Amino acid sequence: MIIQCPACNTSFSVKPESFGARSRKVKCSRCSFIWTSDPSGKAINIPPLFEPATSQGIPYDNQSERIIPDKEPDHPLPVPVKKQDKEKPNIFLWLFIVLAFLLISSIWIKRDDIVNEFPNTAKILKVLDPSINIKGIEVSDLKSRIDYAKGNASLVVTGTLVNQNTTKRAVPNIVVVIEDSKELVLVQKNLNFGNQTFDYLERKDFKLRFNNYPEEASNIVVELRP
Repeated sequence: MIIQCPACNTSFSVKPESFGARSRKVKCSRCSFIWTSDPSGKAINIPPLFEPATSQGIPYDNQSERIIPDKEPDHPLPVPVKKQDKEKPNIFLWLFIVLAFLLISSIWIKRDDIVNEFPNTAKILKVLDPSINIKGIEVSDLKSRIDYAKGNASLVVTGTLVNQNTTKRAVPNIVVVIEDSKELVLVQKNLNFGNQTFDYLERKDFKLRFNNYPEEASNIVVELRP
């Protein structure tokens, strides 16, 4: 139910059960004006308005005889009605989000084809897939031998990287790991190719020497690092 202050014309929303079947005194929570309202919310027995609504309820020394006592009403104070602005959904924002999602999904699905067609995009697409630079690169001719040069036994690991992609790719760095029979890492070495690149089916040989390698060495693993 909506009632209105006779002094400042502020509208309030109240529950009908607050009034019941009889009239009640009502106090405006904005200007502190007190009047009587019937069960339907209509103002009755309105006191004379001797002063502007903006100053009613404010005590002054020279008008103290005309001030309405600030007493509590016999029912809860009404709450001002605030119009809630209904924000319309931003269709363009949602459309942009959907299109962006579809675009990213398409790039993710076709990322290998995109890199093959436009190799320079690999630097950007590696943000989505860090392994994009090593896909299609094969480790071939992996061999190991013991070298007794200079009287010391050394383990020499050699191999070849082959670019199986149809376009030029950056040569990835490699890590050669020596493991024991339980696949525990005993020692490892990194090999950095810098900014080298190789074309389709081009080969890049590598060689690493492990001096004083562990006698329990059993497995050799070559890892490509994007």
